[in-house]
Order: sequence, then structure tokens, then C-alpha cells
Amino acid sequence: MGQAGGAQRAGRAPGTGHTATLLDSGQVLVAGGLGPSGMLASAELFTPATAAELAPPLVADSMGIGPGKALANKATAIQTAVNAGQTARACAGISAYLALVKAHTGKKLTTEQAIQLTNEATDLAGELGC
Repeated sequence: MGQAGGAQRAGRAPGTGHTATLLDSGQVLVAGGLGPSGMLASAELFTPATAAELAPPLVADSMGIGPGKALANKATAIQTAVNAGQTARACAGISAYLALVKAHTGKKLTTEQAIQLTNEATDLAGELGC
């Protein structure tokens, strides 16, 4: 069985019809399904990414795009709050970040950039329980 965090996958080909079970440990067991070559007789154990692992890519992907340094600054503030265990502050920062992304979609951000940043921020918010 492999382990992966966030969007990373360890060896499992994309497929459909699989089962995914959330274990008490927080890990997800994915088994069976259909892959490009037919039925899959395998199972893999995935460890979801933590908030501390999701915040740095948001910062990196916010650098050099959007309105000046505003997105990067907001993402950095979110990461600082996450690292300090300040969930409420991180969640408030994510809300402000998402509002800024929305305001600049089609202007300072392409639709593709906005989708990527929104997905990353939303994943982080979900992990934090915002």
C-alpha cells in the first residue's frame, strides 16, 4: 500500500467505482474499482495533507500574480496563523483571500489561476474546519 498527501497519488491509476473509507486514524483506505486496464484488485492507504502541508503551496502559488503582492501577503499571513495554531485567524484570512481572488478573476487573475487558488484555499479551509 502506498501513502500520499493532498493531491499526490502513490502509484494508483485514476479510476472509478472504487470504495474510499475514512479510518479512525484519519487515513483513507481506497480499494478496488475500474482503471484503464479493467478491474483493480488493489488497495492503497492515503494520508490526507495537514493544514501545515497545504499552506506553503498556497503561498508559493500566490507569488507574483494578482494585484501587486496582496495575494502573496494574505497567503503568508494565513500560513503564519496555521503555523501558530491560530485557526480562527487562519479561517478569517482564507475568507479575505477568497474574496480577493474572486474580485480579481478575469482582471488580474486568469480563470485558471483563480480556480487553482480557490481550490487550494478551500482545501486548506476544509482541513482547518473553517
